[in-house]
Amino acid sequence: MGTFCELTINGYDIFEIKNSYQSEVINLIFDESDFLVEQAVGDDYISKKFVSQAGVCKKRLEIYGNSLSKSKADFNLALKKHKDEYENTFDNEKEISFEYYQEIIRASILSGEKKYDECDDYFSTNFEKFIKSNDLGVPYQRLECLLWSIFDSIDKDIEIVYDLTFIIESGWITTQPEREVDFQKIIILTEGKTDTEFIKKGINLFYPYLNSRYHFMDFENSNYESSASRLVQTVKAFVGSGIKNKIVALFDNDTAKIGHSIPPSPD
Repeated sequence: MGTFCELTINGYDIFEIKNSYQSEVINLIFDESDFLVEQAVGDDYISKKFVSQAGVCKKRLEIYGNSLSKSKADFNLALKKHKDEYENTFDNEKEISFEYYQEIIRASILSGEKKYDECDDYFSTNFEKFIKSNDLGVPYQRLECLLWSIFDSIDKDIEIVYDLTFIIESGWITTQPEREVDFQKIIILTEGKTDTEFIKKGINLFYPYLNSRYHFMDFENSNYESSASRLVQTVKAFVGSGIKNKIVALFDNDTAKIGHSIPPSPD
């Protein structure tokens, strides 16, 4: 016997897995603060799950570079790879497009509960059944692009839930999965303390759900010199060191930076 776990979108389940969960999904779209432990009034049942909204999850993907153009290109490439490898041709080949793909996603999710008899043919020549059978995606599709495509297809306030209650209670995973959420923060570099304070407040005010995804230079507890030239040197040093984190360098709008050149990131 085992316990199954899946990501649920408006009652529609995808990414079903036995006795575990997909940590890469958690890391892409959830934060530690999204993990909720709740007990209904008059009920002994205690749920333990990550909960967010489609719009929030989509924004978290976008700050790492995910977009319509990227997801569309990834879909087309993945579909071509699948067709080339399995020599698979769909019945309605001429109708297939990224827009049609997203229509299938939206209709499936808005229908609510998943009908498993519609999702049992991973090599179906019926494109709609093929998509439903492959967790609303295409083999070879990058996970972040698949997720972005899903969230872009539905209303931003639709609830996204990864319920880990039963695999926690069955002892298959840690009792505190929120502590294992892991993602690379985007480093934001500015010319000085005031710039950083303003940007932090702006993010907290307008995009509080993105706050944990950013890391700022600590001007308070370091001897970091506040200047445009020092910022250029810092960016060059980070790029040269091969650091994997994405870096955003923000300069003041003045003439002091004219003549500076920053090398492009390896990414």
